[in-house]
Amino acid sequence: MSRRLKKKKSRLDLPVIGWKERVDLPDLAIKDVHVKIDTGATTSAIHGEVEKVYIRNGIQSVRFVVRYGTTQSPRSKTVDAELLEYRRVKSSNGHYSRRPVVLTHASIGGLVWAIELTLANRETMGMPMLLGRESLKNRFLVDPGKTYLLSERPRKKKVIKKKKSGVRNKTTKKRTSDSQ
Repeated sequence: MSRRLKKKKSRLDLPVIGWKERVDLPDLAIKDVHVKIDTGATTSAIHGEVEKVYIRNGIQSVRFVVRYGTTQSPRSKTVDAELLEYRRVKSSNGHYSRRPVVLTHASIGGLVWAIELTLANRETMGMPMLLGRESLKNRFLVDPGKTYLLSERPRKKKVIKKKKSGVRNKTTKKRTSDSQ
């Protein structure tokens, strides 16, 4: 009797992502979230503020506000999702907290896969979302020296500086001589 062995995907076949990418969350109808790829974190997290937990059609669900824009262009959206569980998570500062977990799909560069996402206060963090190693395992290789390898680099908005009105005063320093 012969057994078919499932051929394991070679690491060379995996797509490479940078330490910073942009992700879509199609189940939540959220596009273009700036995400930090963090192989040091076990779980993935998004800046989500829980509004309420409720039962819908016999399924425990959660309504939360996702804040995912940048400081220059803040964006937020209220979404509902099935509450998978509550999980005890250790934060980067070493403190433990109990966080709600939702199951959703993520999409980067046309690749779509299921992820477990914890809802956390990431207000003081540089990125509104973090993709941890459980979401990345056997799907990507990470190049920590690159950014936006599978997603489009954000365009910088041109800032037009207004000229100050009024006359510019130039001050000149006079040299004094000690030769008198």
